[in-house]
Amino acid sequence: MKQEAEAGEFLWEHLPLGEPVPCDRYKHACCLYGRFIYVHGGRETGSLGDFWRYNLECNEWEQLKCTEEKLEGHSMVAYQGVLCVFGGVIDSAFTQGKCPLWMYEIDAAKWILCPRRELELKCASPDNRKGHSAVVYGSSMYIYGGYLDLKGPSSEFLAFNFDTRRWSLVSPSCSDHGPGCRHLHSAVVYGAAMYLFGGLNVKDEQNDLWKWNFSSNTWSKIKASYRPPKTVGHSSVVYRDSMLIFGGGRPNCASVNSLWKFQFNSQTWKKLAALQDVTQPSKMYHSLIGFGCSFQPNLKHSLNDLNCKQTDLQKTSSKLRYFQSQRSNKIADISDGNVMEMKIFTQSDLPVHSCSVQTSFEDSLTDEVQTILPTENNPFSLFVEDKAVSTAAMVEKDIQCQHITSLDMTVCCCPDVLLLIGGKPLSCSGKITLWQTKPNII
Repeated sequence: MKQEAEAGEFLWEHLPLGEPVPCDRYKHACCLYGRFIYVHGGRETGSLGDFWRYNLECNEWEQLKCTEEKLEGHSMVAYQGVLCVFGGVIDSAFTQGKCPLWMYEIDAAKWILCPRRELELKCASPDNRKGHSAVVYGSSMYIYGGYLDLKGPSSEFLAFNFDTRRWSLVSPSCSDHGPGCRHLHSAVVYGAAMYLFGGLNVKDEQNDLWKWNFSSNTWSKIKASYRPPKTVGHSSVVYRDSMLIFGGGRPNCASVNSLWKFQFNSQTWKKLAALQDVTQPSKMYHSLIGFGCSFQPNLKHSLNDLNCKQTDLQKTSSKLRYFQSQRSNKIADISDGNVMEMKIFTQSDLPVHSCSVQTSFEDSLTDEVQTILPTENNPFSLFVEDKAVSTAAMVEKDIQCQHITSLDMTVCCCPDVLLLIGGKPLSCSGKITLWQTKPNII
């Protein structure tokens, strides 16, 4: 029997995987959209150019069509049904001047290489880089820093607008105030601000924390006497009103398994205790993914405060049942040469509500919620003692939601799971490693 975590402690559980499964890797790009985790590229013995999707519901991996590029140290973010992959190109004479930005349209299963425009190059320089950070705020992706071949670490702060598909310069690289040149750091968005931690400047590791205010367009440094040690290659996520930072280390040194928590309101750090177990992972250049309502900081209205009209409820119920019926449509194996299709609803598919959830709405969600409830075959079963959790109990949670969509309800009505994907050192089996922990004990 596995040792249970005490109060204030956390325990990583290794999730066994079937076949097919990606090879293990580090410096890959990873993001969550709906109930799927997408993994692109990275490095094993050399740079990788594959693209995988992990189904959280079924605990299954599936390889998808990919670009011809082999990337490492790149980034990937999701925005309204599109995955945006930036940077990570292996520099050569062939790739010089090539725009390192790809868009993957999930519904169409299609990759698009975004062209460079001459006018953009006069005010912004979206050159290839590695080890940068990428976050989404509003309708834009924000890129900070990274390592540019021959130029070294950068302090450029760039924005890419998804609607216009144009770049702009947020702050000049010569700015005296701010994090300065930085790569192998991490960044998250909470509220109207971006928080950037650690990384490597020109020659030294860092453990400073910076806040970029999107409203005032200013940097401020958050000072704390107690904070994590200097680290690079770590990963960060927002959990409720805090930021979690896991792993990392220093170049040419062993990776660590430390988990730190930064409370946004009190601006204080706390180191969380890991159970003393030799099987616990110590990783660098990994990915950290949070799934569940507590990892959704942009969903701002409680479901308990929603006041829906009955007609809207009926429309929502109909849409959710349609989405469930579409789940059986599998994506064709890329080796067959068939067109891959996947239907996922976005905010435009379902009505936006400002209402209170009634029992009738709960009944309409039962079928969809049950598809993501814990079972013996999915990763959530470790985190729920009573697997006969009622839909009512799930809906009655104080869940923060802004839009009622099938994706949001799936996320809101499942347990919180923190997943650790890949990283260095690589596994002995050669298969990608997938670890999970229960964050609500933190």
